[in-house]
Amino acid sequence: RGTYNWNSLEFYYGFYGKRLDETEYCYEDLCRGDSWEVGVSGSVNGTEFLISYYDLNHFYNIVGINVSRDFGSLELATHLVYIFWDKTAKDYIRENFNSELDKSALGIAFYIIPKFNKFEFPLRLEYISQGKSQIFSDSIEANKIYSFSLTPTYEATEKSYLRAEITYTKADKTFENKEGKLKDNRIYIAVELGYLF
Repeated sequence: RGTYNWNSLEFYYGFYGKRLDETEYCYEDLCRGDSWEVGVSGSVNGTEFLISYYDLNHFYNIVGINVSRDFGSLELATHLVYIFWDKTAKDYIRENFNSELDKSALGIAFYIIPKFNKFEFPLRLEYISQGKSQIFSDSIEANKIYSFSLTPTYEATEKSYLRAEITYTKADKTFENKEGKLKDNRIYIAVELGYLF
């Protein structure tokens, strides 16, 4: 990975050999090869941004745009992502598993982060339009996905924190219940205690 700074902009390039978990970045017996990424980040009048392109060879490609601004006790941010299947993967999946496969999916997330002393209360709203691409969810029925998350965080010290998260996600026929039947929504609750070295 290399970076180059020019005025207030930072450009970067990275190449990764066998970087990602192949159990996650595979479709049946089709697995991605090496991957690479390029991007630029910077700040304009106090607004931070990052534009990136990530290529997972023979799997899919990701274009991302992040924009955020800090207003002291309140931070606002948005993340836009466009993902499209590599031609090799798209042709393979269409031929072997899903002739109706859509080429791409689009997602957008909004973040509202109020801050009070050592407390933060990040709120995240997400919307994904994947059609029949199966990029975000394997379910062919999950054309649209909605998610809502609240992540209260307490910064106990400069290097330690306590974080909880509750997430509600709606996506047609995506989640299994205890009987193994597919359902349309899920509530996820987690607690994390962290220490930074």
